[in-house]
Amino acid sequence: MSPDLFVAHVIGESMEPRIPSGSLCLFRKFGAGSRNGKLVLVEDLSEPESGERYTIKRYRSEKSITDEGDWQHEAIWMEPLNPAFAPWQLTEDKPARVVGEFLAVLD
Repeated sequence: MSPDLFVAHVIGESMEPRIPSGSLCLFRKFGAGSRNGKLVLVEDLSEPESGERYTIKRYRSEKSITDEGDWQHEAIWMEPLNPAFAPWQLTEDKPARVVGEFLAVLD
């Protein structure tokens, strides 16, 4: 197996039905490139002592172009696939780090 791949046991219903609770999932360590629209494993940096500091969500960013022609994030959202759960926005008070990109649920 490639050194940038890893497996994690996923518990929780926020990404059902695509990722059932209790699944073993394959991820790729996240490098460079766009995250927008991808399912990502995220580490919640606001609660470092919490046992629930990792989650899988769809990454969605809203960007704008500056007067200098550069782009900047206006908002970054972490979205569950299950409509029973609410999305959350990354902020200074709720920082997070993308750890990996979801590839597949393993049988």
